[in-house]
Amino acid sequence: MRIPIRRILCATDFSPFSNNTVSFGITLGQAINAKLFICHVIDLTSMVIYGEAYMDHLNHEEEVVAYAKSEVARMTSSCALESEALIGSGHAADEIERFVKERKIDLVIAATHGRSGFKRLLLGSVTARLMRNLSCPLLIIQDHGEGNAETPTEKGPFGKIMVGCDFSQDAETAFLYGISLAQEFEAELHLVHVVEPMVYKDLLLSTTAGAEQFYADLHRKLEKKLMKLVPEEVLNWCSLQTAMPGGHPDVRLREYADEKDIDLIVVGLRGRGLMESLFLGSTTDRIVHNAPCPVLAVSAAAQGIIPGQEPMAQ
Repeated sequence: MRIPIRRILCATDFSPFSNNTVSFGITLGQAINAKLFICHVIDLTSMVIYGEAYMDHLNHEEEVVAYAKSEVARMTSSCALESEALIGSGHAADEIERFVKERKIDLVIAATHGRSGFKRLLLGSVTARLMRNLSCPLLIIQDHGEGNAETPTEKGPFGKIMVGCDFSQDAETAFLYGISLAQEFEAELHLVHVVEPMVYKDLLLSTTAGAEQFYADLHRKLEKKLMKLVPEEVLNWCSLQTAMPGGHPDVRLREYADEKDIDLIVVGLRGRGLMESLFLGSTTDRIVHNAPCPVLAVSAAAQGIIPGQEPMAQ
């Protein structure tokens, strides 16, 4: 069941909050014996704010690269893991995507600050681009307003893992990663399917039973469907819980994670058009920016790296 994660890339801009990706990566890497890559991308366009950038741009860039390497060395000085600095220049998302392909990265860890308004809608963010374009899963650590990320424990960062299950093909790889991590850390595994009233509206109207009986029957069917996803051997090494709250997926998944003190939310990404992403966002976007814990976003592109897996039962 385990999906190997042997190469972890931690992206940081050297701000106090984004540096948390490194400490998180070290804890996770030590638990699964992975190699750590610390990535910093220099934005050359911002260097014009320094006077000497106009006079001696090349030397200035070399100084910044040297500084970046020294910062990475400082952050990993007490780390027993094998580590490597990746210093790029240009657009952060483009450079991270390049490093992921060149170094065959299995997991990227990035930080995100909650954003709202037109700045986020029109400009987006590095994390948003990575969510849609990376060929590997993205572990996102949020800033909850105090400049601090979740603090991983000595045993490992994940004691309780929640997987959002909507029975779509998009959720297949997310489900596999959730089970794999739960096995790795012997974590409590929560499978949650949110019952959206509008999705089942037509079925409700077509039944002769009352609404209460309809939802009782529906919950029983969904419970069986969730349990069919789980291989029998999973119950030998983790505690499994299922839940089917009603409402909007992003709201109910966040509330469930908060109520159960979840350490990691695992969700799949669904491809969306540009205008829909800009002005409506997605369920995963809203979960990422408001979740009470880190979120592992798994894109459809990551499905190709897991050989021999059958599609999730519909």
